[in-house]
Amino acid sequence: MTVLNDAAKGSVTWSHWEQGASGVIAVFRFEVSEQASHYLVGFSSVEAGDQHDPAYHGEIAIKPADGSIMRLTVVAEMKLGDPIEIADLLVDYGPVEIGGITYICPVKSVALSLVRMVVQELDFSTGAVLRNSLGPRRSYLNEALFTQYHLFRAETRILAGNGEEPGSVPAVTSPK
Repeated sequence: MTVLNDAAKGSVTWSHWEQGASGVIAVFRFEVSEQASHYLVGFSSVEAGDQHDPAYHGEIAIKPADGSIMRLTVVAEMKLGDPIEIADLLVDYGPVEIGGITYICPVKSVALSLVRMVVQELDFSTGAVLRNSLGPRRSYLNEALFTQYHLFRAETRILAGNGEEPGSVPAVTSPK
């Protein structure tokens, strides 16, 4: 939802038609400036400020028959010198039957990150940090398959709490 809200404040342009698993899909490109971004990119390290909302761009693939989102890609535009050099995301959506009804749900996501570890140089006599520098790069690939969706339902009944049957009109008494 963050990406769709941000894209509405950025620019969205037509890109191309594409053949998807369920037929033809329309692909739109979007761009979001850093000022309009709410896409949080962060990495846990010793250096504060490793979280920010960078500018980003990507694609939204839509099934024109019903407007369902079939794919979303996000490419964060990291700044030179950031500990996080790459923070890209792909989410594929597809039909999933839940409780006898077909819904469009996420079915797969892939996140790719390239991070430079922050290395601290310490003064061992005082324990003070002399300087931080960027160390070796680490690649992270996270692939998730979304399966075993469940439909949760509940039935509720509101009781008056005064012993009256549900749906009956409570007696009104007037003050004396």
